[in-house]
Amino acid sequence: MKAHYREFLKNGNHMRKYLVRLAQEMSTLTVMFGGRTGENDIVISPHRMHATDLFKAVVMAAQGERVFVNFTGGDETRDTEGNPLL
Repeated sequence: MKAHYREFLKNGNHMRKYLVRLAQEMSTLTVMFGGRTGENDIVISPHRMHATDLFKAVVMAAQGERVFVNFTGGDETRDTEGNPLL
């Protein structure tokens, strides 16, 4: 069970890194870290599961909707390369 959990965490980290790369290529997707959140922002906090929220954000942006993803929790939610890490 611990091995499955570690794999789940690893895949989640890859998904968050991919989201940042996608945001660099898509004008409809913006990734932020902390700060004020808007009414329609997708808020990712370090205290809950969020894979479906990330997937939803990418699908909405790919369909042309303007999407803002806000990672809350401050600098401790970023790795040394600036990627989200929760």
